Parts: sequence; structure tokens; C-alpha cells
Amino acid sequence: MVAIGAGLDVEFVRKDTRAYVAGQVDASRDLLVRAISDEDVTSIVGTRSVGNDLTVAGSAATCILDLSTKAFIESSAVVHAVGNVLVSAEDRTEIDLIAGARNAALVGSAGAAIAAPVIIKTTEAYLATGATVTAEGNRAALDAPTGQFDIQYVDQTGGDGEVKPPGFFGLVKPSIVLGAFFSSSDATLQDDQSLTQQRVATPRTQALKGLAVTAVSRDDVETLVTGFDLRACSAWKCPPPQTWRPSTRPRTWPTALPSTAITPRRPRSIGARRRRQ
Repeated sequence: MVAIGAGLDVEFVRKDTRAYVAGQVDASRDLLVRAISDEDVTSIVGTRSVGNDLTVAGSAATCILDLSTKAFIESSAVVHAVGNVLVSAEDRTEIDLIAGARNAALVGSAGAAIAAPVIIKTTEAYLATGATVTAEGNRAALDAPTGQFDIQYVDQTGGDGEVKPPGFFGLVKPSIVLGAFFSSSDATLQDDQSLTQQRVATPRTQALKGLAVTAVSRDDVETLVTGFDLRACSAWKCPPPQTWRPSTRPRTWPTALPSTAITPRRPRSIGARRRRQ
């Protein structure tokens, strides 16, 4: 008996987010042209297969994201602001993919799990050629991203569908665990906090007056793949393997008997005897 189990989840998202100015604009205060896009994708796939003889289980979780976030002022636009002008595009993407396969059988079992995200992303902020923009800066400064990030690590609270760090990293250093599988003669494997904590990147901002054009993209991609196979067979079902080995015992062949001379015997004549009267 053969048992087969399979699970598949494919997410496809195509998003186009735009913020733009066309024509003539006259602002008495500040002019903000901001395109903000936020995606949070969670995919969980699991399979389990149990059979008597053979089992095969497989699962795959994948997402394909085609994202475009643009903030711009068109070429024909004429923009004037007494205060400040900010053209900003920002995209933040968070992906959690979890795939697992478990199976058990008496004779043999095989399983596979795959988690593979595909991200195609464009994040732009610009002034088109020919656009006329005047920002007098006669208002309070605006906070605009500088293109740099502040990195910090926090304990992950976790939640439904959130990928957590491996549990054994809480007991030993990641370098000890990874060092058992990977080795390098040129560099020493360093501990990485992102293996045990959540990495958070926050864009730095600066107070600016006048015209500011910025684009920021952030991605948080986490995948978790697990697999479990169990094979247990009884003695009558799976006899111990036997190895055939050629015999090395010398074999004795019978030798020919020595030849002997055979003397032919003389033939005897048998005649009638006379009976005495």
C-alpha cells in the first residue's frame, strides 16, 4: 500500500502604488507627495502521510510579489510652495513562509518541503525632466528620510504565522551549531543576533527645509521548513539483509586409479568323460 500526500500554496500579488502631481499647483504651506505601500504575506502549508508499506509527502509555500511604488512630479507640472516640498516613496514588505512534511511507514518513507519567495520590486521618487518646482521654505522644517537606517534587535513576541528563531539557538551559540555543518579556514564564524532575535530597521530622518526627494524600501523575509520521516518494520516484513559470499573452501577432485596389467586366462576345454563299464 502506498500513501501520497501533497500541499501547495501559491500567492501572487501585483501592486502599483503612485502619488504624483501634474499641471499647476500653488501651495500656501507645504506640499507632500507621498506614495506608501505595505505588504504582509503569511503562508502555512503542511502535509502528513501514514501508510503500511510506502509513504511520500511533499509541501511547498511560495509567494510572487510584483510591486511598484512611485512618487513623482510630472514633466509638465509647475509647482510652487510657500513652505516645503517633499516627494517620498516608501515600501515595506514582510513575508513569513512555513512549509512542513511528515510521514510514517513500515517499509520506506520520503518527503520534501520547500519555501521560496520571489520579490520583484521598484521603489522610486523623482522629478521628471521639464518639471518646475519652487519651494520657498518659509514654514517649519519637514522630517525626511536620509537613506540610512538604525538597526536594533528585539525579542520576538511571535504570533499566528510568525516565523520564530530555532529553539536550540537559545541554549547554545549559533556559531557552535553552524560550525558543526560549515567550516572556513579564512574567517571565523561570528554570532549573528538576527538568528536569535527580531531585526528591526528604522529609517533615519532629518529636518529639512526646501525640496526633498526620497525613496525607502524595507523587506523582512522569513522562512521555516521542517521535515519528519519515520520507518519501522516488523521482523516478518523486513527480514535482515543477507550477503552472498563466494565459497573459498578448496575443492578436491578424485585422482585416477593406477593402471594394472591384466593377464588373460587360458580357456579351459571341457570334454566328455568315459564312463567305466
